[in-house]
This record gives sequence, C-alpha cells and structure tokens, in this order.
Amino acid sequence: MSERPTGEPVAGPVGGPAARPVRDHSRSMAVLVGTAGYQHLRPVPAAAHSLDRMRRLLTGELCGWPEDRVAVLADVPSGVNLPDRLVELFQGADDTALFYYVGHGQADDRDELCLALPGTRDDADRRATTSLPYSAVRHALRASRATTTIVLLDCCHAGLAVSPDGRLSPGDHLIGLARTPGGALIGAAGPYESARFEERSADGRPHTVFTRCLAEIVEEGVAGGPEVLTVDLLLRLLRERLLRAGKPSPTGIMSGSAGEFVFARNAAATAPPAPPTTPAAPVPRRRLRTRLRRLAALVAATLVATTVYLRLPDDPGGRTDTVLVATLSGSRTSITAADVDLSAEGTLDWAQWGYLPSDDTAAERFPQNPVARCTDNPYCVVRRTDTFLIGNFATLGTDPAVRIHDAGQPVSFAWHDGTPYAAARGARSAVYQGGPGAGFQLLVPGGTGIRTLRLYAGYHQAALRCTVTFRGSDLVSFTDYADIEPDRLNANYYLVYTLGYRPGDVAQLLDVRLTMAHEYGGGNVALLAATLS
Repeated sequence: MSERPTGEPVAGPVGGPAARPVRDHSRSMAVLVGTAGYQHLRPVPAAAHSLDRMRRLLTGELCGWPEDRVAVLADVPSGVNLPDRLVELFQGADDTALFYYVGHGQADDRDELCLALPGTRDDADRRATTSLPYSAVRHALRASRATTTIVLLDCCHAGLAVSPDGRLSPGDHLIGLARTPGGALIGAAGPYESARFEERSADGRPHTVFTRCLAEIVEEGVAGGPEVLTVDLLLRLLRERLLRAGKPSPTGIMSGSAGEFVFARNAAATAPPAPPTTPAAPVPRRRLRTRLRRLAALVAATLVATTVYLRLPDDPGGRTDTVLVATLSGSRTSITAADVDLSAEGTLDWAQWGYLPSDDTAAERFPQNPVARCTDNPYCVVRRTDTFLIGNFATLGTDPAVRIHDAGQPVSFAWHDGTPYAAARGARSAVYQGGPGAGFQLLVPGGTGIRTLRLYAGYHQAALRCTVTFRGSDLVSFTDYADIEPDRLNANYYLVYTLGYRPGDVAQLLDVRLTMAHEYGGGNVALLAATLS
C-alpha cells in the first residue's frame, strides 16, 4: 500500500434514526480479515481502523448484518491455518458469503495474489507460503452453499484476483464461484497498482482510502438516488469519487445477478409516504378469494397484468389483511428509422451498450470485438452520470458477448450527460450474443409510483422472446415473441419494448430477459440501449 496525508475527518455514526435493514442476513456470513502489524513489511495502522470501520458499517442499521454473522480476524499469525478457518466459517452461509481483506497485497513468483499476514515475507518465492493466497479464499467460497458471493479487496494488486482477460464466467475462475449463480469482486487497485492509505487524519484514526470512500458513500447515501444501494451502484460511485480525487480507480467485475445485490439502504433516499392511520376494514377470506379469481380472469384477458399479494392473519378475527398491488404492462414497436436522445428520454436513468469513440470515424461498417476488450469497462456501457438504476447486463448463453458498430443501423443514439464518454451523437452500436442459450438479463429497481422502461433491442437470423417479471414472483408477467419475415432471413430487425410497471414492494426488482427463442443459422440477440422515466 502507498500512503497519503489527509486532514479529512471520519464520517459520523453509521445509520440514522430511521434506518432499517433491507435484507435478512441471518443465513449469510461475512468474514473480515485485516493485517496492520508486520514483522517483515511496513506496518499499516490505517488497516486496523478500516477493519473496524467495515465491521461497524456491516452491523450498522444501513446494512443490517447481525453481529454473530460477521467474523473479524485481525492480525492473524501466519501459523494459524487460516484457509481451513475460512472454509469452516463460510460453511454457515446459505444465502450470501462476503469476504473483505485490508492490508498489504503482494504478487508471488507466479503472479498470484497473496494477502499479507503478520509474518509474511517480502521475498517473491516465500510470499505464497507465508501469506493467505487468494486461491484459498476462492476455495472457501466454492465450498460454501452461498447463492451470492461478494469479495472486497482493499490492498495492492487486488486486480490479480480477476481473470486477466476480463472473463465474466465463474467457470473461467474469475471468482471461483462454481456452484453459485452470482459473484462480485471489487478491488482497491488494478493487478499491478498500489492501493493508498492515510498516514494521518484529523481525529487520529487514519483509514485506507478505498474503505473510507466506501463507508462514506454508504453512510452519506445518494441524494435523489434509489431506495437501496446495490453492489453495481457502489462500484460506480467508488470509481467516480476516487477518480475525482486523483486516486486509483477500483477494479470491479460481476457475474450473474450479483451486481444487483442490495448492500445497504440509501441513507439519503426520500422516505415513502406514511400509510394511513385508519386501517381499512378487513375483507372476509371467502369474498377476497372470489375477487382474486375474478381479477386473475381479467388479467388473462388484458395487456396490463395485476396481482394482489396478501398476508392473511392466522386468526380470522385478528389483524387486518395487507393488500399490495403490482402492475406491469408492455408493448413492442418495430424500428425502421429513429434518432433517440437518451438524455431527454431517460429522465431517471439511461444506458447504451457497445459504443466506443473510435466508432465515430470508423471506415468499416462492422468493426467489432469481444466486450472484454472495452478497457476498464467490462460491460462496454455508457450511462447517465448522476444515477445508476438500470443494472448491468448478465449474459444468458455460453458464447462471449461481442460489441459491434453498424453504420447501417436504423436507430441511433445521442446523449450529453454520460460517462465514461460525456457526449455523442449518431451512435450506432450494440452488444450481441449468439450460440446456445443466447440472451441478456437486466434488473431494474421498482421504486415508488409507476415507471416506464424502454428497451431497445435487435435480432438476426433468430426469433426473439422478451420475458418480464418481478423478481421472486412470476404471478405478474409480460411475454412477447418476435419472429423474422420469411423473405428477409438475413435482415437485421430492431425494436423497442415499452414497459410500464409498479411493484408490490418498493424493494422489488423488475427482471427483464431477452432470449433467442429460435435460431435459423448464425442467429444472435442484440442489446442497444435502455431508458427509465
């Protein structure tokens, strides 16, 4: 780690008076490892303060982890069998396994990441034998039953934990989550970069720069942002804040749906309106079920899908039933020519996939390359600067996603408030996937009130299926099937889905999937852009 002086004070207590946990962590396990004192390396007092800050952050009201589900291992002697201890601890995780490390990170003679312990040696050929190899962390995560794995590495060379070619598949040993549907890794520095720490601070409790920044983002919240802070959003905010401060940009990569993991409640989010103080009269069970059957029949006959979720009391004469209504409607429009101003249309958020500035002067009609080659941008995405509501995509097929620029694409995009590319006009780019199971998944937060998501997509030599549900419930859904015209087999087809929705719970996610329903030879599915208003 590299030091830097600072006079910045530590932020105030974690959580506010109205804070409440947004996720049940009773079946999860977080293991926090930190090393501040060393026998052969330079001590890092900031690591001790950061380790304690992370513990307080997780067990505070904003994150809501029970104290008995957070294990803190500070300055573990090299003689302790720490790899086996990690396996033992993570065996208790059925939901989420979270691993955090703060201290020195070193590369051994095979360029493998080694997390330093008090007795760690500086000699390249002894680093692995005197440290906690990251491969041991990977093994412990694989051995757990967790369905989501989150890794936070606050150390130098953290990027060595990520596959060098940016592959997203757990099967490619990115994070080593062989039996989990989603994993996320965020590191304080790239593979060959140094992380930073404070030498001193105003209150005498210096921190590592990465952990301080993460903690302040959670504790302060995001004004005007969503009700919850996901891992995806945290990574984006970390990058923006640290880059503005002239510090190393964090390494981050996700697989599956881990990017949408709710890390904390947004401390700065506007509280939803209070429920009415006068309770509604209870609805008799028989009459309520009759209404539900009539409602289901109505849903089947209309485009707008509505579901009533009920909490029925155990005692018929007891509590009043709670009725929450979720709505979802959808339509498809083919595109033959369109110029879309994403900044104007996406009043809440927008995203565009596949664009690179070199496309503006590209002589070829189809300059393309794997998405992984988009440097420091593994999803090859440009998005609105001040919000992060539309999640990053997850690929559903086995082939890698490919980004493409097509000068003949009939729909183009413009924006003026984007990042990492601030503005563009006439962008005609996309990401696509072919091969078995080809498709994309997007997750979008529900929020309050009715929202409109517009999803711009395409398909080639294939039929496209769009399926939309609320995460965790398939009672409300929208499904559409778009096929090719028999005499235009080799044509590219473009369309926009307009989805109006309101969830039954503000924390519920809209799950959107575009899949290749039928393949006519060399088919693929393309993702162009999305707006939220």
